[in-house]
Amino acid sequence: MTYKLLRFSALVLAYLVISFSTSDAQWYWQNPLPQGNTLNSVSFTDANNGTAVGENGSIIRTTDGGATWTNQESGVTLLLHSVYFVDANIGTAVGLNSKILKTTNGGATWVSQESGTNFQLHSVSFSDANHGTIVANSGHILRTTNGGTTWTPQTSGVTEELWGVDFTDNNNGTIVGNNGTILRTTNGGTTWNPQNSGVTGIIRGLSFTDAMTGTVVGEGGLILRTTDGGTNWVPQTSGLNPWDYIYSVSFSDANHGTAVASGGIILRTIDGGTTWNPQNSGSLNDINFISMSSENNGIAVGFGGLILRTIDGGLTWVNELKGESEQAMTSISFADANNGIAVGTGGVILKTTNAGLNWVSQTSGITDELYGVSYPDINNATAVGMFGNILKTTDGGTTWTPQTSGTAENLNSVSFTDVNNGTTVGQSGVILRTTNGGTTWTPQSSGTGSALWGVSFTDINNGTAVGNGGTILRTTNGGSTWTPQTSGTTGPLYGVCFTDANNGTAVGSTPFPVQVGLVLHTTDGGATWVQQNSNTIVFLNAVSFTDANNGTIGGLNGVILGTTDGGANWIPQESHTRHMVRGMYFTDVNTGYAVGENGMIIKTGSTPVPVELVSFNAEMLDGNVVLTWSTATENNNNGFQIERKIRSPQSTVGNWVNIGFVNGKGTTTDKTFYSFKDKNEIPGTYLYRLKQIDFDGTFNYSNEIEVEVTGPKDFALYQNYPNPFNPTTAIKFAIPFKTNLSLNVYNTLGEKVAEIFKGEMEEGYHEMMFNASGLSSGVYFYKLESENFNSTRKMIVIK
Repeated sequence: MTYKLLRFSALVLAYLVISFSTSDAQWYWQNPLPQGNTLNSVSFTDANNGTAVGENGSIIRTTDGGATWTNQESGVTLLLHSVYFVDANIGTAVGLNSKILKTTNGGATWVSQESGTNFQLHSVSFSDANHGTIVANSGHILRTTNGGTTWTPQTSGVTEELWGVDFTDNNNGTIVGNNGTILRTTNGGTTWNPQNSGVTGIIRGLSFTDAMTGTVVGEGGLILRTTDGGTNWVPQTSGLNPWDYIYSVSFSDANHGTAVASGGIILRTIDGGTTWNPQNSGSLNDINFISMSSENNGIAVGFGGLILRTIDGGLTWVNELKGESEQAMTSISFADANNGIAVGTGGVILKTTNAGLNWVSQTSGITDELYGVSYPDINNATAVGMFGNILKTTDGGTTWTPQTSGTAENLNSVSFTDVNNGTTVGQSGVILRTTNGGTTWTPQSSGTGSALWGVSFTDINNGTAVGNGGTILRTTNGGSTWTPQTSGTTGPLYGVCFTDANNGTAVGSTPFPVQVGLVLHTTDGGATWVQQNSNTIVFLNAVSFTDANNGTIGGLNGVILGTTDGGANWIPQESHTRHMVRGMYFTDVNTGYAVGENGMIIKTGSTPVPVELVSFNAEMLDGNVVLTWSTATENNNNGFQIERKIRSPQSTVGNWVNIGFVNGKGTTTDKTFYSFKDKNEIPGTYLYRLKQIDFDGTFNYSNEIEVEVTGPKDFALYQNYPNPFNPTTAIKFAIPFKTNLSLNVYNTLGEKVAEIFKGEMEEGYHEMMFNASGLSSGVYFYKLESENFNSTRKMIVIK
């Protein structure tokens, strides 16, 4: 292998300070915390260490029993159904599109494994670090005996959806699924035998405390119990309604168990299920999974990122999801870089004075939905909503006072250009105008009966309103007259943003029934509106521009796209959620906020640089690319994720791939040195970068290093590692072209004691493992031999 550095000058500079920069917009959660995506599964190995997974590739981790949680980078954006840890470090998560993720360091890094299938993976269970089983749709089962290096299909004998699996040891396991399916194995899945559940509904969850004793749960409040390995399943009384759905159950011993269900239901037994008693969860949201690490300690997770924690066997359940999570946030506005207000359903108002580090609830005095807010300075703000509600604050939200709108129509949007002049629009074409900060609101004639969803003023005279049926209205005299403009669509327009009197963008959807994302743009005050390629198939609700070129739009399924050229190109951004984006506001070109369902507030933009990176280099060592870097200072630094991307001479191709993680030093003023070895043996040109991650989950990227990797020019046999060893060691060698070769082990008498490989091998760098469990302690020699090359090295076995 050879390499050359094409873009990076740190090798020739003695001391180069490199600020981490954002090449792609990063969105991260501010409310609720740690995050607001629905969680589907949680796994604890002891009272302290636990991991939960869920929608959009969400993974969160706790090391203090669930009191605090840290977001982890999964590297995927699809739904994760299940997670299972065998100890504090080794865990596996599974989900849609056959996705299997594995960690061996407590989730600091997650690495994809190949399932060899296209199944939807629903549940995973391991009996030790090597033996695991996954169940999936259509009766599919996968089994590993080597920690997931390979997954082998097993025959279930059914075609039903399989939802849960639990193994108590390497041999004994049970699976549950649709149509009352219960399957049992006593030989590690070589054979799966059906058991008679006596029901035809969906069985969703199960928990076994030993090979004989287990409980399964499902729809209609179903609970079944066995004490003979499933030969007999006995119904138990849950006391729930036929429409209630028990999703999960967890027993810490044969007697103590907890079940969780739809609508925030929690049931508890201390007598093996003879009686089940309800507990107060404090939530009405669905609870999807429960993990009881002991008789008293447990964590339940569910809808909207719900995390419930008990340390007293469920006598009390504490919600560890911090912030507003029950209501949808609908609109957001900032007075300056630090002071912002978000409003939502249920009359919710949240305020920040520190750029979103904290969002504090304010008292609105109403429970009706609020749909719009405008915040022209740090003291004055106006919120509008359902039934003509208008609320005003003159003290930054300490008090909110109702104003008289004179209408009962819903008011959907509001725009103030200063503390006195503002306009609100709503249902049935309603437009109201104030020139005295809302003391009086005067109706204006819109000339339409269509619902108006958005309004944007750039000064006291020039404003635009948009709404249903492609409606666009324009005023140049503060609303004394509103003139319809030609939008070129009959689809609904939900949002509009102007940066000056001429440049504006409106978003919505194309007409029913083919409703896809619609973006309209004008550079002449709306005299002409041009449809742009939205680059999305979902409808759009929100838009925010900071100048004529830089803007962001958002909509259904968490879709967010950005432009730096006035919308000529819209580039997708990863929002880290599938919640609908309902409102958006940018305080500068880089810093913005989006709000949506389940209390969602997410932020993008520059954050205080936590790490001062002073070098980032690459070199070749034994055929590997070795990355080295150093920092002058660190603050709140969790560590560095190392990422790689393959590149062609013409363009960058593929995606950034997570290839490893190196722990940081937290907070330090000492210079720190790091290194990482990439065993990248496939010729090509590669980009490398560091993703520095804080403990709160925020991250920044380093500059990129470009490295050209070529195959070996000569044969080589490297020293085995480790050496001495017991019982396994790695032997690495290089071959410059495809050839037949052999790799053998000899004793000191020259007798061959092991054949590691014999046959044809492709060019490149290769590594093979040798297991010396059948050899006694002593000195041995390993020899690589081909028609063109032979080399021998010494190794030592110590037992």
